[in-house]
Amino acid sequence: MKILTYCMGILLFLTACKSNENLSTNSTDTLTYNYDSLIKISSITAKNYLDIEDTTAAKIIFPKFKSDILNESIHKQLLGVFGPEEPAKSISELASNFIEGYERFRTEIPERPQTWYLNIKAKVLFQNPKYLSLEVRSEEYAGGAHGNLFIKYLNYDPKTYAPLILDDFLLPNSTPKLIQIAEKKFRENEGLTPNQSLENYFFEDAKFSLPANYRLTEEGLEFLYNNYEIKPYSDGITILVLPYASIMDLLKSKFKINNKN
Repeated sequence: MKILTYCMGILLFLTACKSNENLSTNSTDTLTYNYDSLIKISSITAKNYLDIEDTTAAKIIFPKFKSDILNESIHKQLLGVFGPEEPAKSISELASNFIEGYERFRTEIPERPQTWYLNIKAKVLFQNPKYLSLEVRSEEYAGGAHGNLFIKYLNYDPKTYAPLILDDFLLPNSTPKLIQIAEKKFRENEGLTPNQSLENYFFEDAKFSLPANYRLTEEGLEFLYNNYEIKPYSDGITILVLPYASIMDLLKSKFKINNKN
């Protein structure tokens, strides 16, 4: 009964992911896509904390575009969620490796029955004719005190399919000013004074720095610090949004998504 309920839940999960989430106010000349998915379930079951039979599954959902170049780039990001120490050559292999790892664990330590999970979802967050952004969200539990969450933003030029880095959004020599504005906003959000030490955060040498995760939204330029990046796991992720009004003179004109801010 538990297995049937679990599978029905997966079907509902996949159905919910079929809706295109497009925040762009101009849908002309944007890329079309649909969502594809892969699910692998272990044949080994275990009773969970409610004393109900449960199972381990790996679920991976991702958008599929017409461009093979773009699809390959997104797949590469999906395959890298565990880092280089666990390489996989395909999405199917990534899911299989997770299930096989769980089944080896159960074989080697049968006295510790438990279930694991791996949920990876890549979804389109925003697109217009000049900019495409996606989010790759990976949620994993493979034993231990708690699961892990990792979020990565992907930014692309929708015409060339080339990845966009932070400097691509900015006018030349704008990065130092951007960091100043970001630190001021960060301190404001955290309730810190302008000169208060950052020693209670995980910044290198207690010096503010921007994360590698960023995207453009309708509100502004958003940065995301993942778990453990600048704070303990218990504090979760940290999102820092710089409103367009504060950075308008730093952005290239084609990336000023919302000129009203």
